[in-house]
Amino acid sequence: MTIIYLHIGVRMNLVFVHLGSSNPEHLWANIRYCLKTFPIARITVVLDHQGHRKHIKDLGIKVHFYERTSLEESVMSDLSHDFGFRMGFWRYSIERILALSNWHSLHRNESFVHVESDVLLLNNFP
Repeated sequence: MTIIYLHIGVRMNLVFVHLGSSNPEHLWANIRYCLKTFPIARITVVLDHQGHRKHIKDLGIKVHFYERTSLEESVMSDLSHDFGFRMGFWRYSIERILALSNWHSLHRNESFVHVESDVLLLNNFP
């Protein structure tokens, strides 16, 4: 686990991205932690699977559903990465950037920090 110290003095967006249908318990735990630790932060999670709606509703955070375009699908199919590796690790790693870009294109004037699901943010540094 990576630990990052962050001081949020302004209303900042913390944006998490999770793609796929697997249930990321570590993500939900991290979001609950961030809600307590950074109460003035706006937390958004970018997803591509509707099955996660219950978790989002329970957490009371913003959600953005990423939908792949035909162009993105075409680009992904032309890559030579082994997309079977670790249940789609390379595909999801690349697509997280596309999904985050998609969210940011809709929120151009907002500052944000993209947080990986397994990164712990702390509010007191040093």
